[in-house]
Amino acid sequence: MQWILNNNRTIDTGYTGKRASPLAIGATIAVHVAIGGLVYMLPPGTIRDVVPDVIWITNVPVEKPKEEARQDKGKEQPLQRAARTDKPVEPRIEPLDPVGTAKDPPIGDPAGGGGAGSGAGTQTVEHQPVLVAAIPDPRRLPDFQPDYPAAMIRAQTEGYATVRVHISASGRVETVELIDTNDSAFWKATRKQALERWRFRPATRDGVAEPSEKVMTVRFRLSDL
Repeated sequence: MQWILNNNRTIDTGYTGKRASPLAIGATIAVHVAIGGLVYMLPPGTIRDVVPDVIWITNVPVEKPKEEARQDKGKEQPLQRAARTDKPVEPRIEPLDPVGTAKDPPIGDPAGGGGAGSGAGTQTVEHQPVLVAAIPDPRRLPDFQPDYPAAMIRAQTEGYATVRVHISASGRVETVELIDTNDSAFWKATRKQALERWRFRPATRDGVAEPSEKVMTVRFRLSDL
């Protein structure tokens, strides 16, 4: 701003706008760079981050009191009064039937006494005896095969003999009956061997040995010679 005075003279007032010195500008930049380098070289954690505390606010709706909650707490409900007025339930015990009434099943006279109805309710349990059949004595099995008849060997004939043996209570063969055979020579050899060499474990009834009978078949094969 200039003021024009008499004699055409001007007076300068305020900021003149002089040009800045390059030396001052360079010094200012150098100072800022030095400060930034110092800050960069500081160890971690020297300058703590300032985190402002955040307060979260949540609007909680206020529930209106229900009309049922306003009822008098001391007032009893009808169900509670009814529960208090009920009488305790007593257990019901059915009377037992006297012993020996007409509804009981009839019991027979154990002594077998007279009377029209005596013995009507008795039950007879029959004893079923335990029977065990006779079997060849395992210790005498090699003696059950008769000698091959010599005439049948010369004739190159094979055969069999089926017999029924009567076994005593001691396990010995008492008699031998022929049932079937293809040659009498086989039958005779079987009969002789049964009477002399065959021994059985006798049959038993409730563990007691008794006589019995058994059907046996003896085969004669040339391949067994």
